Amino acid sequence: MRSEKKKRSKLVEILKTNPDPPIIIFVNQKKGCDVLVKSLEKLGYRAVTLHGGKTQDIRSVADADFA
Repeated sequence: MRSEKKKRSKLVEILKTNPDPPIIIFVNQKKGCDVLVKSLEKLGYRAVTLHGGKTQDIRSVADADFA
């Protein structure tokens, strides 16, 4: 778990350098994707998930929002 906190801290540090959106962040588990998005949203970032656990309609909306 400590490693996950370090990763999240590093990600936030990178995001604060103000890179041009959109940005894709890859994770290794669907649950991790959902948790990360909620964390980023709490920090004020706009984020969406796009993984196989979502219906095709929801994935299409997330894909369209990305552009």
